[in-house]
Amino acid sequence: MKGRTTVPPPAASPRSGPVLGVALLLSTALASASCELSTVELAEVQDVVVAEVYLRPDQDFHQAFLHRTLGRDGVTARVDGASITVRGSDGRVVTFAPANDSSCLVPNGSDHARGTTGGIADTGSCYIAPNQGRVGPGQSYVLEIDLPDGRKLSGSTTVPGDYHITRPAAPICVLEESDIQLVWTRSQGAWAYQADAVFTGLAAGLAARGVADPPDTLRLLGLAAGGNDTTMAFPGDLGIFDRYQIDIEIMRALQQGLPEGARVDVVIAAADRNYVNWVRGGNFNPSGQVRISSLHGDGIGVFAALLGRTRRIETTAPRTEGTAWPRCE
Repeated sequence: MKGRTTVPPPAASPRSGPVLGVALLLSTALASASCELSTVELAEVQDVVVAEVYLRPDQDFHQAFLHRTLGRDGVTARVDGASITVRGSDGRVVTFAPANDSSCLVPNGSDHARGTTGGIADTGSCYIAPNQGRVGPGQSYVLEIDLPDGRKLSGSTTVPGDYHITRPAAPICVLEESDIQLVWTRSQGAWAYQADAVFTGLAAGLAARGVADPPDTLRLLGLAAGGNDTTMAFPGDLGIFDRYQIDIEIMRALQQGLPEGARVDVVIAAADRNYVNWVRGGNFNPSGQVRISSLHGDGIGVFAALLGRTRRIETTAPRTEGTAWPRCE
């Protein structure tokens, strides 16, 4: 066989010993040569700033979360001292100021807080800007970020156009059936619609359906993919991105409809292209696994806009005298 040194057995020749020794030396030398490692120089990993800025005309404030791909000295990924401004096509300016990190964090699963930066770790710097009517539906905006070390990032977005939820028509209603089809008008410029639902008062109803140790509060997401997809089954279409994080028995119970005694606050948010191309969290990957940055300059990230519309769905009519909520229809 090619590459093999044939050595006669010891009884065949009195010189077999030296030949074997030479063969072993040759074999060792060949093995050493074949195992020699080449020197490879690895590129130094860069410390890249990631900025995530979200305009929310329907919320109390807009959010910006700045962090790094690498923590400085392995300790922090904060990006403090940044100047963040948003300028509208109408000349209005929105200025962000430092804020408590909790303003930019959104718990998942059974936690009931809501926002837009779900899944982001609490290692970074939070900035917010009060919503003072300076951002409106259908308007375009330019983002400028100046970092303390001289680096700059920029981006642009257009807030999705105005729209309305048509079913249920009332802002607060009582669901007499087990489920309902949510329907809304089309938002110009929207690439998708995200439903963010916070359930409260679930425990008793889920326990009656056989769920062991049920939560009383639950947060579920739903997605209508595409700007023309303006319907969603409630509550059946919620939780499609949470199925591997929440007990399967809870999800099965909710497929039977909303349990008696529960209340749900639902936000249907029209999302722009930048949001759809960037946002990721657990199994929530509306446009694939890879994030697409919408920022330019000395970093990466997203400058996105969402426009939300809300409904509260009850399963029990109010007991206060003189208060009457319509049925959900």
